[in-house]
Amino acid sequence: MTENSKIIEFNSLNHLNKEIITDTLRKYLKVFNKENFYENFSLIIFELIKNFYNFNLKRAFFQKNNINITSFEDFKKFSSNFDKLLLQEKQQYKDIIKKEGYNIKLYFTLENSDFVIIVENILNTRLDFEKQEIINTFNFIKEYKYLDQALQNDKNNILNYNLILAVLLLRKIGLDESYIRFFFDNNILKVKINFPLYKINKVESINEDSIIEEILNEIKNIPQFPQHIVQALYTLNNPNSNFDDISYIIKKDSALIADILKLVNSSLYSLPKKVASIEEAVRIIGLKGLKNLIIAYSTNKIFMNKYNINLIKKIMRHSTEVAIYSYEIAKKFGLNSIIDYVYVCGMLHDFGKIIINSINPEIINKMEDICRSKGIDLWTIESLSQGYNHSFIGFKLAEKWNFPDYLKDAILLHHTPWHTNSENRTIVYTIYFANNLTYYRNKEIEYNDISKEVLDFFNIPNKESIDLLLEEFYNIYNNFIESDTILI
Repeated sequence: MTENSKIIEFNSLNHLNKEIITDTLRKYLKVFNKENFYENFSLIIFELIKNFYNFNLKRAFFQKNNINITSFEDFKKFSSNFDKLLLQEKQQYKDIIKKEGYNIKLYFTLENSDFVIIVENILNTRLDFEKQEIINTFNFIKEYKYLDQALQNDKNNILNYNLILAVLLLRKIGLDESYIRFFFDNNILKVKINFPLYKINKVESINEDSIIEEILNEIKNIPQFPQHIVQALYTLNNPNSNFDDISYIIKKDSALIADILKLVNSSLYSLPKKVASIEEAVRIIGLKGLKNLIIAYSTNKIFMNKYNINLIKKIMRHSTEVAIYSYEIAKKFGLNSIIDYVYVCGMLHDFGKIIINSINPEIINKMEDICRSKGIDLWTIESLSQGYNHSFIGFKLAEKWNFPDYLKDAILLHHTPWHTNSENRTIVYTIYFANNLTYYRNKEIEYNDISKEVLDFFNIPNKESIDLLLEEFYNIYNNFIESDTILI
């Protein structure tokens, strides 16, 4: 190691350790004038760390359950249930890792003109079949350019997807798997990545060309809004319009009337008496709120006429929960300037998934399974596929339908809020936070998986604060769905 080296040692990926790692990385990249590559470098590092951390969790799991880890048959038998059981009892395995001192070391250093990152794990037991898994994974991924290709050909679900993602992320900055080397020395497992800085000049980004032709054609074939809906939105955009003008147009659509009355009489508004007339409902919801409601209503009706209704119900159940949480977050934190907008953003943030499922449901299911079992963000996985990015696909459809900028940003950036501009940041942060609260409730992510930047924005200091907030919001959501108010 040189005098410019930095060593970070840790046994968990909490917010503090993540912050130390990312701050160190930013400092190095600033020196190299490569700040634009921060996200790619960061994702590569954390996928390799997660790989080693999962090794440690697995050892803790076997230790607690008195399983012979050196027996390949036992290892194979219990590994199949490991991911499922881990979600339920993860904290106790973390405690074992801490007690046993299963630490990971991260080295940042320089070698000639290369920026070098080393991740080292001291294992209590060396397992040759883990080494073989790594070798098999590297041999496998050489044949494929995109993640979805690997998913379709991994018939036995035996690959190490943290390593696959690290390789694919390297390719996005113009490198490949030859720059990653593994070392097995007794009980020490080490991975070393050489980043030749002169070769790193651009990052492949998601764009229209990266979406497979079948999805682009699907977007083109989705119809525009009906004429009376276009007329209603045009009227709502007119500063001289009034409640009577819009009420007259709405009366042409009985289903829209029913959904507006259903919403205004729901627990969301908690009115003292039932509203029976569309004129009164329009005045209560307001013109801004009504515009967003009509956008959500029209989008869902178009999807209902074109796609599988059970699929839409599944996606909209999640989206309704996000919409309710978003609305309650805006109320709770006094974000009055966005309260009229966040409900529709929550309702439509995931509608790109409907299009993907219509093209290739097997792929999206496999991606989501990997996210749940490996703790990997869906955006990361989708961005390495052959165009199956639900955020970008939803954004392209939102462009076709001329949605407002704040809604397009919420759809595009609800997994990556740090990419938003200052104008729509509060809305995007709110949708991201609400979306992650649903994953947290389902134990698909942990508190430390939620962006600290967003938690700080909402002044959320710890896990206990999240738990209290979620209990309050989930009760409101339950009351809402019991009144059958989901707009589909």
